[in-house]
Amino acid sequence: MEIFLIRAAQLILSLAILVLLHEFGHFAFARLFKVRVDKFYMFFNPKFSLMRAKKINGKWHVKFFAPNVEPNERIKLDSSGNQVMQEDGKTPVMEPVPLADMAMDDWRRYPESTEWGIGWLPLGGYCKIAGMIDESMDKTAMAQPPKPWEYRSRPTWQRLPIIIGGVLVNFLLALAIYSAVLFTWGKEYIPLENAKYGLSFSQQMIDAGFQDGDHIISVDGVKITQ
Repeated sequence: MEIFLIRAAQLILSLAILVLLHEFGHFAFARLFKVRVDKFYMFFNPKFSLMRAKKINGKWHVKFFAPNVEPNERIKLDSSGNQVMQEDGKTPVMEPVPLADMAMDDWRRYPESTEWGIGWLPLGGYCKIAGMIDESMDKTAMAQPPKPWEYRSRPTWQRLPIIIGGVLVNFLLALAIYSAVLFTWGKEYIPLENAKYGLSFSQQMIDAGFQDGDHIISVDGVKITQ
């Protein structure tokens, strides 16, 4: 059981590192092109987060075991104070809450800074980029005209690096790991003179006439040393 728990922890940790680096690729290109990143989380955080942190007015604010913040939206009212309904007549129309109407300690009042956090469900992580339709669950904000700081308002040559940034980091990481392994261990060969008991052959080689324990001296007149 102890070995299983250790292996499980190793798997979760390795996946967490890979996901963090992948999401950092998206984050880095988004910030490079001045696109806002609403959230950057290690692990998923349904309902609540183990830790949330955000820099507000130059000062870091941290919360532990904090419930998730409600979406920045409210029911839209007409000039008479009645709810505005959608075409089905049952669903109210939602609108963004003006920042001025939020409390000073409401983190949603400061959307220009990224919220960093650690969730409790160790199945990955995410980087929520403002205006990215595939990842944003803020349907009310997406229904508004594109803002200058949103992903969807950027030209294609900027959106492309943001969207492939994660894959690019994964590729570079794989290249770095493979290079490090090759540089550290390289290719190891055993000198034939050290093979005192000969070699072991596959069935195909045995069918060709070799036997386990044979020593290969040369091939086509060329001496074999390893």
